[in-house]
Amino acid sequence: MKHFPIACLVLCLGLLALSPGATAQDLPRSRLVIGADDRKMVSDMPAAIGRLNISGFARRTQCTAVLVAPDIVATAAHCVTDRRSGDAVTATRVHFLAGLTPEGHKAYGQGRCIRRAAHADVALVILAKPVKKIAPLAFLPEEPVEGMAVAHAGYALDRPYALTAHRHCRVLRKGDGMLHTDCDTNHGQSGGPVLVERDGKAYLAGIMVGAEPGEYSAAVGLSAVAELLGAPGCRR
Repeated sequence: MKHFPIACLVLCLGLLALSPGATAQDLPRSRLVIGADDRKMVSDMPAAIGRLNISGFARRTQCTAVLVAPDIVATAAHCVTDRRSGDAVTATRVHFLAGLTPEGHKAYGQGRCIRRAAHADVALVILAKPVKKIAPLAFLPEEPVEGMAVAHAGYALDRPYALTAHRHCRVLRKGDGMLHTDCDTNHGQSGGPVLVERDGKAYLAGIMVGAEPGEYSAAVGLSAVAELLGAPGCRR
């Protein structure tokens, strides 16, 4: 069944591809930064956050994903959707690099199958093997509320090998399963987590999927992710 992510908003964050020779200097300044760019390179975020590479014949599409079970990562559906057919990409083309830094990654997983939500821009990639030694990110136990302090992390095309995060941004409003925030983001950060940090631990509150440039960034809430987690697994 074909899916079309309806929550992609004005601009999906993961639709740019990085050719093998492209560098951060080749990329325009993001219009998705709200005011000053408050994103900083970080090294203290959970290793459950990783870069998602979707391989192709001549170029690679880059997004972000987060481990939500030992063998499952959550990301934006548009990251794993073929733009021409509207179908999911072949799962074996999807590669998850957990805890990626310029020095390397902490774990690797290849896709086995893909589940996409019918009415939200979110998807799960079921991996061929469980990722070992990295704890999945726990869900925030309560609903986020307007004004709540959050953080957003991801692998942007302007910093493709370093995790960047905007801490101390806030939920502006919520509704229809979406969270609007003032977190800065950029292309490649689609699928990255919206986090609530408490007592040194990060909890997943949403999956970043798009933005209204200069106004807000938008994330899918956890209800759609939980619904996908309860769906049947891969066909054998």
